[in-house]
Amino acid sequence: MADAGGINSRITGSFLAAVFFLLLIIPAQVSAADTAYSGDVITIVTGDNYPPFSFRDGNGDLQGISIDQWKLWEEKTGIEADITGMSWADAQAAFESGEYGVLETPMYTPERAEKYEFSKPYAEVESAIYFNSEISGISGPDSLKGFVVAVLSGDASYDYLVEKGVTDFAEYDSYEDIILAAKEGDVVVFVMDSPQADYYLYKSGLQDQFRRTEPLYTSHVHRAVLKENFLLIDFIDSGFDSISEDEYKSIDTKWYGISEMQERDLTPLFIFMGAILLCMLLLAGWNHILKLRVRDKTSELLREVESGKEITAKLFESEQRFRKIFDNVNDAVFLISAESPYEKGAIISVNRAAWAMLGYSEDELMSLSPPEVHSEKGKADLDRAAEIIKKDGNAILETEYLRKDGSVFPVEISLHFFVLGERKVVLAVARDISERVTALKRLEASERRYRNVVEDQTELICRFNNDFTIEFANDAFCSYFGLEKESVAGKKISSFILPQDMEWLKEHIKKLTPESPGISVEHRIILPDGRVRWHAWSNRAIFDENGNFIEFQSVGRDITETRQKDEALALAAKKLNILNNVTLSEIQNYLFCEQGYLQLTTDLSENEKQKEFLGKQAFNLDKITRIIQFAKNYQGLGISPPEWHDFEKTFIFAISHTNTAHLEKDFDVSGISIFTDNLLEKALAEMVSKLLSYNKEATRLSLKSETEGEMLKIIFETDGGGIPKESEGKIFSRGGDPDTGIDLFLIEEVLSVTNISIKETGGPGKGIRIEIIVPPGMFRMGDGSFAG
Repeated sequence: MADAGGINSRITGSFLAAVFFLLLIIPAQVSAADTAYSGDVITIVTGDNYPPFSFRDGNGDLQGISIDQWKLWEEKTGIEADITGMSWADAQAAFESGEYGVLETPMYTPERAEKYEFSKPYAEVESAIYFNSEISGISGPDSLKGFVVAVLSGDASYDYLVEKGVTDFAEYDSYEDIILAAKEGDVVVFVMDSPQADYYLYKSGLQDQFRRTEPLYTSHVHRAVLKENFLLIDFIDSGFDSISEDEYKSIDTKWYGISEMQERDLTPLFIFMGAILLCMLLLAGWNHILKLRVRDKTSELLREVESGKEITAKLFESEQRFRKIFDNVNDAVFLISAESPYEKGAIISVNRAAWAMLGYSEDELMSLSPPEVHSEKGKADLDRAAEIIKKDGNAILETEYLRKDGSVFPVEISLHFFVLGERKVVLAVARDISERVTALKRLEASERRYRNVVEDQTELICRFNNDFTIEFANDAFCSYFGLEKESVAGKKISSFILPQDMEWLKEHIKKLTPESPGISVEHRIILPDGRVRWHAWSNRAIFDENGNFIEFQSVGRDITETRQKDEALALAAKKLNILNNVTLSEIQNYLFCEQGYLQLTTDLSENEKQKEFLGKQAFNLDKITRIIQFAKNYQGLGISPPEWHDFEKTFIFAISHTNTAHLEKDFDVSGISIFTDNLLEKALAEMVSKLLSYNKEATRLSLKSETEGEMLKIIFETDGGGIPKESEGKIFSRGGDPDTGIDLFLIEEVLSVTNISIKETGGPGKGIRIEIIVPPGMFRMGDGSFAG
């Protein structure tokens, strides 16, 4: 007896040590639910609407069979059971997300078995279809077609009914909500566990208004943890196994009540039967009593032997299971004696990953001392780690291992000291971090290259956060503003920008998004000596992969001299324009006088030949006058920068200068804008006037658009005769058509400022057709596409 007990004691001690050992080596691979049990408290979540197992009393506190059983479990194990109640669907979701370690009262289903480990069952529950007593013909799932069936959200009955072909459901958060809906007439058929259905039907006074079918199925009530959390579920079951049958019966009696038979006093019957039994025992004699004692003692010994075999088998099974987990951990695991960590034989156990990582066989690795698998640097790190473990009991460090072939590689080691049985040991879990170290070196090299590029730029580069505080500035930025590199971080970018420009800049930067992260702006800055300069900045907002803002990055340059030159050129162009205007006006005045004198001379002349020459002079003077007027009209070409023009509105304004009242108009270019010279309206007016002079019989004028690849084509059309054959393809060429002079040629010049082209594609007798071809970036549609 004593030897058997000692063996069992040693086996139990080894089992507990193995459990502790495995819990340490696989923390990174255990699910979130495993961590819900901290050692002092275990977290449980349950539905709060499932009488008599778990439901709330009048004060809102949880009560029921499951709650009372957990209280006994607390007393038996000394571990606090922290129970939270909520709707069943929310309880399952919270449990599966790892917020709680245990789910109370789930029924077994194949779908749940893929995610849960179930405890031993502790109750049986029947489920049935309940239907309004005024309905007939419901006997099972096959008879539910056409009915909306109310079920508890997340309940096992839903999966059962779906498997049976039921498709129409109304899901509720609690059983009580289903009964309340039935009371209101919103539910006429529902599926529910029978104890809960009976409870709420009687509570609501509906017991006579609903009938039930035969049970659909019988389920067992369990407790559950997440998949492969074997230690926790075994621990829970062992705690409940320690509760006696009498204690369980006491809880059941409290919630189920007792039958009439149980209430009767059976004490007299028991006394009478006991007296008879006592007499029978006395008559058996002392020999028979002795025989029974020997047999009982023998049976007790046999039971102990069988119990020992069962415990041994369970321990073997558990050891095999944990050994399988141990060997399949991806990281290298060493169990090392803490009493002689530097000697050969100090390595007590290793997993497959350990000897595969180092290139040894298992036996070869077990024969080495720990320092022999470390490089020279690693040996120094080993001494440092030993000091940390003595102080704190655990350590994490990066060091180097030495393979059998002599190659060195970096590892991260997690070391834990504990007592295994009566032996002090250190558990070392090592991970090869070669890829991490290589990636880090590449990142550092890339960062150095990037920093060198940034620092070598002549442009001003800086990064600042959401409140415009500078986080980084390159040497060019610091030099330009006369700042020390060490002092620039922390300064506000607003301290370098003119206040009125800063407010404008803030509004523009706020509009940056992950889809449109960049903006180019020009604004004024203030130098330390008070001078104001113009800068051009390219600002970009940096976002992470989730679209969250990180920082702004800006690249800028001084454009003061460029702006001064542009302003000087604009001023010169303006003065030149004024000069041209004055000059052309003077020429026109003198031409007008000359035309007058010429007309008087013609009127006074009696020589026909002389009159002929005077007429030719008058014709030439008229053409000169028209050319000068045309020059005045287009003297501003290219002087002011191009702008966006709403084409339809501009065309309508243009034709208002020409008599088109007799024409039927059909315009389909709404929302289209083109980017071109400000003389567009005048050019279109000249074009319409000249083209209609070709086609006096026209009755219809239309505008439409179409896309061709990335190009936009605006088409101008009329009916009627069209362009004469001799002028076909020439009307927009300089000198190509003597009737139009240079008017239409200048239209092409206006459009070509922004690379827009124009051509005539009609033909004699087919009306006039003009195509204006706008390249990408020079037009915008009403939906914002092809924005320039």
